Amino acid sequence: MKQYGFPGLLLLALLLPAATATSQVTTPDDPDRVLILYDANQSDSNLNGVGDSEEIARLYASVRGVPSGNLLGLSISTQSYYYSGSSAWSKIWVDMIQPLQMKLNALGTDTIDTILFSFGVPYRFVIPGATSYATRAIDNFIAVPFSIGTQSGHTLPSSRWGNPYSEYSPSRPPDLGRFTHKTFSFSGKPLYLVSRLDGPTVHAARELIEGARYAERYLGTQPGYYKGFGYIDTRYGLYSSAVLNGYPFGYGSYANADKCIAFGKRFIETSGLSLKWEYSGKEIGEAGAVYHDNTPALTAPDALFYAGWYNYRAYHDVWNWLPGSVACDLNSNSIQNLHTAYDKAFLTMAFSRGLTAGAGVIAEPYLSGHYRPEVLLYYMLQGYTWAEAASLSNPALGWVCVQMGDPLYSPFRAGRKPVLDTTPPPDPYLLVEVEPGGEAHVVADLDTAGREPDLVTTKVEYGTTPSLGSVVSHDKVFCVRKSTILTSLLLDTIYYYQVELLDPAGLKKSAGPSIFFSTPADPVRAHIHPPTVTVKQNAPFTLNFTFAARPDLANLDVLRIDLIDEQNQKTYDATVLVAVYYSTYITSLNADTMTLWITLPAALPPGDYTFKTTLTRKEKTHTAASRITIQSAGI
Repeated sequence: MKQYGFPGLLLLALLLPAATATSQVTTPDDPDRVLILYDANQSDSNLNGVGDSEEIARLYASVRGVPSGNLLGLSISTQSYYYSGSSAWSKIWVDMIQPLQMKLNALGTDTIDTILFSFGVPYRFVIPGATSYATRAIDNFIAVPFSIGTQSGHTLPSSRWGNPYSEYSPSRPPDLGRFTHKTFSFSGKPLYLVSRLDGPTVHAARELIEGARYAERYLGTQPGYYKGFGYIDTRYGLYSSAVLNGYPFGYGSYANADKCIAFGKRFIETSGLSLKWEYSGKEIGEAGAVYHDNTPALTAPDALFYAGWYNYRAYHDVWNWLPGSVACDLNSNSIQNLHTAYDKAFLTMAFSRGLTAGAGVIAEPYLSGHYRPEVLLYYMLQGYTWAEAASLSNPALGWVCVQMGDPLYSPFRAGRKPVLDTTPPPDPYLLVEVEPGGEAHVVADLDTAGREPDLVTTKVEYGTTPSLGSVVSHDKVFCVRKSTILTSLLLDTIYYYQVELLDPAGLKKSAGPSIFFSTPADPVRAHIHPPTVTVKQNAPFTLNFTFAARPDLANLDVLRIDLIDEQNQKTYDATVLVAVYYSTYITSLNADTMTLWITLPAALPPGDYTFKTTLTRKEKTHTAASRITIQSAGI
């Protein structure tokens, strides 16, 4: 399926130098202290003139105000998401570590707090010859780039290192506090926060940025503001306050880990958000699951924060993730295959359903080596950045841990004042991607450059007449690029459609009406309706002419309408009829299809005639015809 790029305004924003942000020196929410790594060799799948990985890097820098000098293009040698084989480490060193070390030394090793991987940069390393613990997350050892060896060999541990910036007892003083290089290092060498903007498509990575922007602007716990629920999912029963007062319990056993996660309900309660706690041993969405208020836990509406376990190789598709949502599910493959919509990994599937930030593992971490869900919850609700909160909840380095989301995302930061969302979504860029076999994808792509953030669901009304008649209604996944699939379409038929956009605040915007051919017009397609007409002499009649061409009608080489007198075997150029007799017309929003209604006076003598239209582009020609029978007025 062919993909098309962003509208011009967003592309322009990607290519312009980033705006300078107000510096907040020595704090990890300062965009000046973020270094973005992207794959300079990545392809341009959406055909907008910028490689996908660089596109996300520049978009993020533009939105957040990261200096243009803090972008580093990497010459990635692998075509996959991982490095393996005998030369794997040497390739990682040349591709990533050495350029990163040079960049950090040039900028000053203590002037950067956060390293951000842009879309598509590999995230997995398989240690050659290892018989156990062979899989490692590149993100998790890049945090200590000056402590992992040389090009000739790595110094990764046989299992894992401890993370110096990991908190075991949040809310129980003394907490570690905000990240600074002065306070936190690794064996005397620099330690960095690390995050990733990634996913199955470049558009999915865009949505991580936009979801964070949306919640930072609009999330508020007071009545009337944008908000959702905080979810806790534990397994060993409803703990009393007296039991939970014994926190922290540590992660040395399943029972203790369960109580730690349950303690996270207090963080939700004190935040002002409403709590939904499932404690029965079932997972949310599983038959028999129940919330603490004795209501069935078969759905998870308006999910904003989630801390729980143990959805191993499972995702119950009952979650309605809001823009800005954060999740941590403690299990052994929680973010496996993060470049796909993988339904056997909880976070990976959640990201395909609208999750904004999540921390998980790509291989077996063991109980004590996974992110701690309640720790992540605490620091996000305390106003720390995503990069800080994820690191504070992560006990391990050199291991299998990956945190995905906007590193500066901080919806509860001190001094932030939420506003009400009263602005409808922007006008979308609409296109229709027609597939063989009677299927079409109606795509609405938002451009929010220079305006308030927004994400939408869509409702598409469509039909073979302007009155439409069929509907594919809104789902629960908010996106910046929403694709609605229409199936069982009649072939070689003009369809009319209109799109309604709905944002998280319930604000709507309509786009259209517009049209598309149900048969791919690549490169040209012609259509006349109805295919046969019988009229009395001097009685007007109307024909519907439709022309389609990719990428747009301006690229046509020939557009011609002929009138053929079948009885006398003569052909006349009737193209002028388009200008003289058309009564109305409609064009597709991306200017690749036009349909015109032409009302003719039927002044021709009785007989059989054919109207034939011909379209040509790049030596490809398509024709369509309609046979007209004009009867004598006396018949």
